[in-house]
Amino acid sequence: MEKTAATTASYATERLDHLGIVAGVCREIGLAEFLDAQAAPSRQKVSVGTATLAMVFNGLGFSNRRLYLLPQFFENKPLERLLGVPGIEAADLNDDCLGRTLEWLYAHDVTRLNSRASPCTPGGRSASNLPGCTSGHDLLLRKRGVRSRNRRRH
Repeated sequence: MEKTAATTASYATERLDHLGIVAGVCREIGLAEFLDAQAAPSRQKVSVGTATLAMVFNGLGFSNRRLYLLPQFFENKPLERLLGVPGIEAADLNDDCLGRTLEWLYAHDVTRLNSRASPCTPGGRSASNLPGCTSGHDLLLRKRGVRSRNRRRH
């Protein structure tokens, strides 16, 4: 009787839930890339933009977990797909990484970063100077040809 090599495939279940939509929007507006462009080059494994996205996902993950438990939150999630970083693991998002990111965000004034990151405010101008552009959400809707119901009239 001929012996054949039996191959055993191992499968792992990962939950994407609604975070796939959030990741797509963050990727479309280039949030991580924008933050990384503002930060000085670093030898850290996880960039400021990637760590910020991870904290956003945790905040929108309908869990009441503290940030130091972030690796636990991402254990059953497809991190490479959500964050767009090959080889990233849940353990990489430890409290040291998140602490450095939060310190960087504080030092660079989150309000100013937000105004520069907003697609409605090129060059950091106030959104009120741009007629018809009330939010980044409206811009995404317009890009897709959908009119916002909450659009302000001037």
